[in-house]
Amino acid sequence: MRVSVNVEFAINEKQQYAAQLTIPGDLKPEDPFKFIVQQKNGENGENKENKENKENKENKDTVVDVAVANSDMVRVAVAPPKSLMKDVGIDGIVKSLNVLVAAGEYNEDTGVFKNTENKDNKENKDNKENKDNKDNKEKTTS
Repeated sequence: MRVSVNVEFAINEKQQYAAQLTIPGDLKPEDPFKFIVQQKNGENGENKENKENKENKENKDTVVDVAVANSDMVRVAVAPPKSLMKDVGIDGIVKSLNVLVAAGEYNEDTGVFKNTENKDNKENKDNKENKDNKDNKEKTTS
């Protein structure tokens, strides 16, 4: 599986940035690739109430939050910055706008995917191996 992330930012007419990132293919559910884009709130990224604690989560809006372990374990959450909603005048109407696309069980607190191998596939594989072993045994005794 190959995943690429391409982002272009225009801070203003003179400050424009592009970021390109390719996610490696040998990821594990317990150690997924994570990519987060956050916007600091307030003037110059500081909120007066949170000035003492600059790392306070409430002082940042998570705009993009991606976690990838494999093709069956992907989580992408996207939300516009609250400041953008305020700037366009819809913050009084739209209180929250989030998009989440996910495959697999992701634990936001631990930051890992639950490794849930499909039980039906595992049982079918085990049954097939048992049947093959039984068939081989019958062939050798005949």
